[in-house]
Amino acid sequence: MQGYEQFAQFPFGGVYYRVSNPPREDWERDYRQAARDGMNTFRHWFLWSAVERAPGRFDWEPYDRQLELGAKYGIKAILAEITHSAPQWAYAKLPHTMYEDQNGHKFPPVMMESTGTGGYYGLCLDNDEALALAGSWLTELATHYRGNPGLGGYDIYNESNLFSCQPEYCHCPVTRQKFREWLKAKYGDLQNLSEVWRRHGYTEWSQVAPPALPGPYPDFMDWVRFRADNMYRLIKWRIDTIKAADPDAVIACHVTDDCSLYRYVDAADDVWRSAENVEIMGYTGGNGNHWDSWDWQRWLHGDLTRSGSGGKRFWACELAAGPSWKGLSGLPREERIPSPGQVRSAEFAAMAAGVSGILNCRWRPLQNGHVFGSFAYYDTDGAPTDRSEAASRTAKWANAPEQKPLFAACPVRGDIGILFEPDSEVFLTALFGTNLYHTNTMGPWNYRYDPAKLKPLQDYATGIDSTAYANAVRGAYQAFMDCNIQADFVKKEDLEQYGAVYVPCPLMLPEAAVEALREYVRDGGTLISEGAPAYFDETGFLCGTQPCAALSELFGAQQSYIEFLPDLLEKEPEPFCIGDISGAAAGLYLQKYTPTTGRALGEYVNLGGTAAVENRFGDGRALLIGTSPGMGYWHHKTGEARALYAWLLEWAGIEQTLVTNSRRVMARLHQGGEYSALWVVNNSLHDTDVRVTLASRFGGIAGMTQHTGLPDARFEGRTVSVRVPAQDAFVAGLRLTNN
Repeated sequence: MQGYEQFAQFPFGGVYYRVSNPPREDWERDYRQAARDGMNTFRHWFLWSAVERAPGRFDWEPYDRQLELGAKYGIKAILAEITHSAPQWAYAKLPHTMYEDQNGHKFPPVMMESTGTGGYYGLCLDNDEALALAGSWLTELATHYRGNPGLGGYDIYNESNLFSCQPEYCHCPVTRQKFREWLKAKYGDLQNLSEVWRRHGYTEWSQVAPPALPGPYPDFMDWVRFRADNMYRLIKWRIDTIKAADPDAVIACHVTDDCSLYRYVDAADDVWRSAENVEIMGYTGGNGNHWDSWDWQRWLHGDLTRSGSGGKRFWACELAAGPSWKGLSGLPREERIPSPGQVRSAEFAAMAAGVSGILNCRWRPLQNGHVFGSFAYYDTDGAPTDRSEAASRTAKWANAPEQKPLFAACPVRGDIGILFEPDSEVFLTALFGTNLYHTNTMGPWNYRYDPAKLKPLQDYATGIDSTAYANAVRGAYQAFMDCNIQADFVKKEDLEQYGAVYVPCPLMLPEAAVEALREYVRDGGTLISEGAPAYFDETGFLCGTQPCAALSELFGAQQSYIEFLPDLLEKEPEPFCIGDISGAAAGLYLQKYTPTTGRALGEYVNLGGTAAVENRFGDGRALLIGTSPGMGYWHHKTGEARALYAWLLEWAGIEQTLVTNSRRVMARLHQGGEYSALWVVNNSLHDTDVRVTLASRFGGIAGMTQHTGLPDARFEGRTVSVRVPAQDAFVAGLRLTNN
């Protein structure tokens, strides 16, 4: 059997073999235990350094054994190509292809904590010789396992980001030349580049180099964009190389939790770009260090990945289910080790968010290195734990035949889309990280820094770090979620999919984004934007007229005053009124308006002046709020700040898909054909009486089939009522009159 159909109904398992772990004598016992517990999928790290022991001499035996055992016990193998673990002989053969930092220092091979093996971080594949050598390895890998009965597919470029696969972005002569070629394609000639970069005096292309420091300037932003383009070029090369040797290969990749929101500068994370050329998308998530306080973020990881996957299947590829001893300073003890209930609720949250498979990031923990004993279902010796028993219960439930209709359905589209604009993220990271070297946050984990002490880039003057954009987005997402409103994420190319779109922290918007927003509203869309939109253009230049002419027409307003107060607004909320909300929280900056064609809709309580303007534009409507309420909610989670987001949905004329009676209980509706399924996840520590009411567009509920067996569940009209146990879930198929 080929293609996705070879997998189980619901792939479930974990990352198993990483060369140094687990010991050979445990392998068959572990496979037998996994199969007994309902596991059906393992992902193994196929390290180039561990396989090609000498040029052209490949040792496949331990990996072959993994696939043999998988075929015997019904556990499909995902082969994670770890090309960035290069053999020692390759470093010796091609020393000039090692990564270089800005000062020309080369990076020798180092140990990697996630495997306890050496060979990291590989060779710079911008060099043709290194690319050919790595391509030969990938071809051998795909050729060797083509048609193997234990093979499920290939996982590409672990976690799809520069942190995973290299020490920092390479500054070797070949990479610098590729950067120049990228710039030539963008700007055409050196004079154009000089004018845009405002670096006057270039006479030869050879004088152009990556900027020495980060900053909100076009040279740095171009460097970031190039690095991302180059990384995704090499991801596509990996896929094409494997497909050339195994045309029927199933290709997967996964990203790291919500890093797309804050790590584009450092590591080029972008779930949309990662998903472009694969059949299965996924994410690392379910942080193993913050089991209570990060509950909402597990939903964010799933929703962000689903949004970026473009309708493709996606898995929770590394859903942690065990403790970690690293990075725990200040956390209470009860937040460090997950209970079986927390494991179960995290798994059901992932399924409710739409995943079609779950893998733990460690089936059993590593026995060496900095993350020994961390994240796993099973104990260090492979023995079952109460967490593995909880996972076994979920795995068997998800693969029972009666659950098949559930996984043929998908989450309905969210009530509102949150715009993800990577250029805004890049600019804000550069703006608020100006006073530190870019390379302070980059380097091999065991070579240049201790990750437990890693801090984001931070501007000494403001105290706001490089997560400013992410926190504005997270704040808005969490505020919607706390109102039980499903918010998806959307890029500017797909705005028309949503009746209402929310734009967070848009201080810099490229011209293409400005035009996309105008077109969206002109064609009938409803736009809600935080303040100071396109305050800077895509070169980092502050526009003299605020908002710029195109957006002033869109929003029907002009700026009369602006003040940036990130440090003060973080400590003390500045309230503003809008509609019938009397005390929403401002964040980051305060912008006042003079309405032109628009109508004043809000004011600052203490500062005075117009804080919000609504306007008709074409066939649609736009609302401009002169601050960042997303950042305001991130810092000040008051009831009024939360109520703003429920009011925004009402202002947009959107009827909420599902309304529940508890903030700690999340509900999602899935649909597929004529089948509908209701997922209700109780994240709290208490049994909860839950009522979920569907939007009127679904009509009434004509019938309900339980999938989780809670005897008191009932329905009436459009409402389902059920008592859901603490950290548990209720799932039911619904027959809707307007399906």
